[in-house]
Order: sequence, then C-alpha cells, then structure tokens
Amino acid sequence: MENIDLGYYIPATTEDDLHFHPNAVEIDGKSIDAIPKPISPKKVEFYDEPLPPLNINKNPVSPVIGTPAEHSSPNISPSPPASPYVAYHPNRNSLTPSPSPLSSSPPTSHSTATAERIARHRSSRQVENPYLLLQQFDTVFIIDDSASMFGHNWQEVLEALKTLTRTAFEYTRGYSSGFDLLFLNSWQYNAVQVKTVEEIVSTFKQVVPHGVTPTANVLDGVLRGYLDQFYEMRDRRQAEGLPYSGGRAWEALKPLNVVILTDGEPTDEPEDVIVAIARELDRLNAPLSQVGIQFVQIGDDEHVTEYLEALDDALSKEYQIRDIVDTTPYTGKDLTGDELLKILLGAVNKRLDRQKNQRSGSRREERRDSRHGSTW
Repeated sequence: MENIDLGYYIPATTEDDLHFHPNAVEIDGKSIDAIPKPISPKKVEFYDEPLPPLNINKNPVSPVIGTPAEHSSPNISPSPPASPYVAYHPNRNSLTPSPSPLSSSPPTSHSTATAERIARHRSSRQVENPYLLLQQFDTVFIIDDSASMFGHNWQEVLEALKTLTRTAFEYTRGYSSGFDLLFLNSWQYNAVQVKTVEEIVSTFKQVVPHGVTPTANVLDGVLRGYLDQFYEMRDRRQAEGLPYSGGRAWEALKPLNVVILTDGEPTDEPEDVIVAIARELDRLNAPLSQVGIQFVQIGDDEHVTEYLEALDDALSKEYQIRDIVDTTPYTGKDLTGDELLKILLGAVNKRLDRQKNQRSGSRREERRDSRHGSTW
C-alpha cells in the first residue's frame, strides 16, 4: 500500500495487470439471501462434466471469467471446445474435454431423462456466482469525508466499507492487485493497491471528517486518469503497427468500477462530469460496462435520495447517453446478499441496476422509526 497525492489520479492498473477480458457474467436475477461462498475453480463443474486440467503449469482458471493474462500461455491459440460440456472463451487456452458421463449411456426411460435434467440443472447452478464478475474490474472506493459525515454516519461508512471490501477481496484474490481507497478531502491518506481489510480500516481510522463535498472534482480526476490510460495504450498500439480501433484498444484495459459512499449532495456538479465521460465513452465505442459509478447513500435524507436517484435514472434519458450510474441506499444494518451484490456490481451490470430497492425501502422506514423511538 502506498499513499498518493490526488493531483491527477490514475487508477491502480499496471501494465502487468492488463489483459483481454471475457464477456460479462450472466446473472439470473433471483434473490440472494446470503453472501455465497467463493467457488474453487478446481471444483466447479460446467453442466455435468468437470473441467479438465489446463496444461499451463496448473495455474487456476475461473469457471466463468477465464484466465488472467499472467496465467496465459502466449504459444497456445484459443480454439472452440470439442464438446458442449466445456465453457468456451477466446482468452482461455485450448481444453481437451473428457467424455461426458451422460453421453456414455443414452436415457432408457422417462425417469432416467428426468434425473439427467436435474443433474444438469444442479451442476450449471454451481457456476452462477455473480461475485466472480468482480475479477474483471479495477475497483475504486471513494469516501465522502466532509464535515456532515462526522459521528454516526462515519461509523456507518466504516461498517459498510468493511463488509464491501471483505467480500470483494474474497472473490478477486489472485485476479487483482488490490483496491484503491480515496477521500474527498483528506487526499494525503489516499491509498492504492490496498490488499487487506486491515489496511483499509487502518487507513480509514486516520481520517477525521471535515470540509465540503467535492465529489465532482475527485470523480473527474479518477475518470480522466482512466481515459488517459486508454489513449496511451491506443497510441502505443498504433506506433507498433497493431490494430488500434476502439474495440481492440479497449480489450487491453481493465474496466473500472467506482463505488462512492456519501451522505449528502455534492458542493460541485458531478452531473457535468458524468455526462462528459459518458459521451466520451460513447464516442470511443467503449463496451457498455467499461465504466460504472455506484453511489451508496449513507443516512436517510430524502433530498439526497431524490438527487442520487435523478443521477441514476434521468441522465441517460435527458442527455441520450449510456447509463453508467447506479445508486443504492445503505440502511445501517448488515448488508443482505441482494444489497451487497447491487452495491458492488449494480453500476456495471444493468440487470442489477434495474432491481428495485424494495427491501432497502422498508428497512429505511424501520430505521427512521427506531431513531424516533430512541429520542423519547
């Protein structure tokens, strides 16, 4: 972990981290009541057949995401799978599937066919772990440390941050160089490539909330620095005589997932920054999930809720730009599986973004009632 000056922020992606990225994980939209345990790539099955070992020094392969660049062999070109029992991705090395256990003996009765369908369903569900999508992104946490955060809200931010980073670390181990932790005012405590929850907590506890809420200024630094990396890579590919069209250049840059924890309206205009960046991404033909911004509301101020929801719902329609914003309220209690998943991935997965915050709304009402009750 190192401290940086937020003069002009560059996300913590190094050239070693850059690799081709697979398509987004398909999420089935069903309710998740608890945080699922991480899936061991060596134990995951796709349909009814275990994945065969890769001939690349036994480096781990995610069952959904694919193989990181540092684990890939440059001498092996990708090829489609020889059977439908192997999940194919162009960045994955060639696999040699073993015979399918189902294909060895055809169904002889209705009961056998039913049993096979059940087995396929159970096996396929093992790879439907949406948290693995985090492996595809560089994640940056931006903390509102303005004066209004002092006291109860500051403690809530810490609890939320611990839960979020603990889950994110759990599912990105081996695929990420760490997360970045930035503050709106206390830039001297900004930390990049943080690798443990303990480091997150230690850094957080050095900060005392003060000042205003310059969300747009900090967000602009993050996003402009990220776009600079794209232009740098594109120019380098062009100089080396490599394909440098928009799509090809974006393949080499890890997508960015920004999570902002705040309790109030900014003192500047993040709307202008978001619109400008979204237009630039559209002009550059970037993938729709290349950049996502998640606003997590701390507290229950209705004016703040309306403001953040407007950023989420109105900007793309009003300015005819891509939707890169999501907003989720933090209710002050332990995060459920649904809320946790939406905070971490809602800005980069539109299916999660479209989910209604029904549980959060009812829990916010409970929280207000308990606060009023505690004053008597």
